[in-house]
Amino acid sequence: MTKSQQDEHVNGERQRQMILEALSSARDGLDTRALARRLDLHPNTIRWHLGVLEDAGLVSAHPERRHERGRPSIVHRL
Repeated sequence: MTKSQQDEHVNGERQRQMILEALSSARDGLDTRALARRLDLHPNTIRWHLGVLEDAGLVSAHPERRHERGRPSIVHRL
């Protein structure tokens, strides 16, 4: 593994840890946009890391309960 690959790996692990910490403090869970704002990361970055965390069984995702019309947000929880 090159130095650049090692740096990317460490940075990715750090970002996933930040996501887990944010979700642990959010009793009702958070959607992608809320996580992106809270962590100052791009929503696509958040989605990618959430996929990794879901695959590892660390995060669950469920549609938000809504009483309005429109597509529900996906809420992520530990």
